[in-house]
Amino acid sequence: MTDAAVDTSDLRVFIVDDDEAVRESTELLLRLQGYATESAGDGRQALERVVAFRPELVLLDIGMPRMDGYQVARRMLELDFPSPPLLVAVTAFTHAEASQRCAEAGFDYKLHKPVDFDVFDRLVLLLQENHRLRRQMQWQVDVSDENSRGIIRLAIHMASTLLDVASTTCSSETRERCLRKAHKALDDAGRWLNKRSPNDQELRTSLIRLTHRLIGMRG
Repeated sequence: MTDAAVDTSDLRVFIVDDDEAVRESTELLLRLQGYATESAGDGRQALERVVAFRPELVLLDIGMPRMDGYQVARRMLELDFPSPPLLVAVTAFTHAEASQRCAEAGFDYKLHKPVDFDVFDRLVLLLQENHRLRRQMQWQVDVSDENSRGIIRLAIHMASTLLDVASTTCSSETRERCLRKAHKALDDAGRWLNKRSPNDQELRTSLIRLTHRLIGMRG
């Protein structure tokens, strides 16, 4: 497992796999690490249970009979979640077509079987940063200057995490998705900085440095 500090408290993972042994072993391993888990053995069961469980992350097997993972992902995107979960495809397919189909179905990321849980932990860290930023950026009340700087720091840290993931992933789809989200986080940080803390040179320097990094990675 990764050495990074992963806070698993209250993090809910929904596992969908028609292979009972894989499903149960994955669920056991995640529970031992402190995750709350629920599982389903096929697409129909998954669609019936997933909203009530309110997961932050869904591990969804692609190669299932009757309703494959691509179909289940599209259906999940239509469900009424309080907060949409991160959709992660789990597949033995490594060819480019599989990656393209995952992107088209709406998956956020793709993991190869057997799952590398160091990579999984990095996704969890990214998810936690995303949720923390989302909670902060949803504030509609007037906030103090110090709270404003905290929000900007969160957005900058979120962008940095996304750029780190983009620089290490082997998936071109994941890389491009991370770069788009990093761009959005930096744009949000810039707007907050100009509105609330225009004279904070430390934050502005960090923002400029990450913007240059993003430009370099896109170039």
